[in-house]
Amino acid sequence: MSVKLGEVKLYEIRDIAKSFNISESTIRSYFRSGRLKGQKFGGRWFIPEDALREYLKIKEQSYKKRSNR
Repeated sequence: MSVKLGEVKLYEIRDIAKSFNISESTIRSYFRSGRLKGQKFGGRWFIPEDALREYLKIKEQSYKKRSNR
């Protein structure tokens, strides 16, 4: 489920984990390593839409580089 705060859309960890078929702990490890940015509100972690877009953009660029080898 996403939450909208003004113009900012936030996604819950569990929803992103389900969408990408990865564990919630994997997403948390991405936070710790700096690969993905998250925000904690009310004891729950959320991923801002722009942070998710940036992560996907970097993954796409990485994939393209590997494909061109």
